[in-house]
Amino acid sequence: TPGGGYGKGLLRPLTASEKEGAAESRSPPPMEVKRHLTPPPIIRAPGQFQEDEVKSPEPSIHKLAAQVKKLRKDNIELRDRNAELGVELAEIRNNFDTLSRGLCAKIKRAFIDMGKENKYYAN
Repeated sequence: TPGGGYGKGLLRPLTASEKEGAAESRSPPPMEVKRHLTPPPIIRAPGQFQEDEVKSPEPSIHKLAAQVKKLRKDNIELRDRNAELGVELAEIRNNFDTLSRGLCAKIKRAFIDMGKENKYYAN
């Protein structure tokens, strides 16, 4: 309304000269926005990664057989080492159990000597 308030007010139609002036006063159309930017090219420094570019020759059957033989030998050594460590672990567990039983017996004897055997069993 022309006097203020809510809603749309009625305006008189623009004249031809006002239309031309409005067209000239408009800002230029906005620049297009690129939605997908291409990543910059990956450029290597000269001499970098040259060993990747040179293909190594295919390994021969003799080299592969030697490698398999070495891996089998390593596997046997690791299996033996694992068995040794298993025996050592069993000895450590046995020693721990022995010490634990001995300590429990000493604690029980101390409770009996103090006359508080029932407190030992309460824990």
